[in-house]
Amino acid sequence: MEDGEGHAGGFAEAIRAWRERRGWTQEELSHASGLSTRAIRSLERGRTLKPRRTTVQMLADALQVPRARLMGTVRRAVGDADAEADGTLGNVATGSVEGDAVATVSAEARSIHAGAWVPRELPPDLGHRTLDVREVVAELVAGPTEPYRAAMVRVDGSDVAIRAAHHASAKFSDGQLYARLDGTPPVAPAAVLRRFLRSLDAPQRPSDATVDELAAAFRSALAGRRMLVVLDGARSEAQILPLIPAEARCALLVAFVTEGRPVARPPSPVPSYRATPGVARPT
Repeated sequence: MEDGEGHAGGFAEAIRAWRERRGWTQEELSHASGLSTRAIRSLERGRTLKPRRTTVQMLADALQVPRARLMGTVRRAVGDADAEADGTLGNVATGSVEGDAVATVSAEARSIHAGAWVPRELPPDLGHRTLDVREVVAELVAGPTEPYRAAMVRVDGSDVAIRAAHHASAKFSDGQLYARLDGTPPVAPAAVLRRFLRSLDAPQRPSDATVDELAAAFRSALAGRRMLVVLDGARSEAQILPLIPAEARCALLVAFVTEGRPVARPPSPVPSYRATPGVARPT
């Protein structure tokens, strides 16, 4: 039997076991999942007997556990396999998690994009198991520093970007977009914009549309959505400029190319993280 499965105490023990298996504190699970530390504490103490489906999904994504397995522990704990009928797993018990990120994500699910296709484009995480991206995840889920621009985090290394994106993905309920920008020659922003517009099921622009027109259509498609955009293998700030979302609910994670020659990028107030053997820290 695997850790976190089949515990007599059900959901609370399962969450604690999987968190400890990853070596995380409650605060670190909070950063990775987008839930508040108070909500994590309430869940692990068994005060929230019937968590919402969105809560289970956010925890499953952060812990990299199939949602069905976590849902099974809830059903065994409450003895009711039909509790999902109204979109939740029942009412919150004495330890209410109202006011945390769950309510925000639930509201987003009822937005005008609720019935839209949800792209999940992140590639598999093939980085070393000891690679620590918690600081990057914290930057992504913290939100933007400017009111009319997505949160932007720059990292050095594809492995850091992909792992951090997976850990932060539960925060972005409308999906994740991913594109590689490296190549010979580097991928043009127009090509990436056209591909993203297809992923978002947005109306396609004419073949002679300019980069500015494509970028405007991309920003329009992201309006009101909570999405994570990952650009892997960027070589310069000019290459990513047309791809920056204006929607504050979104986040942009950029992995710059570091091999061969220095990356041409100006100083930025947003921290940059360098991949080292097992840890990603601000430079």
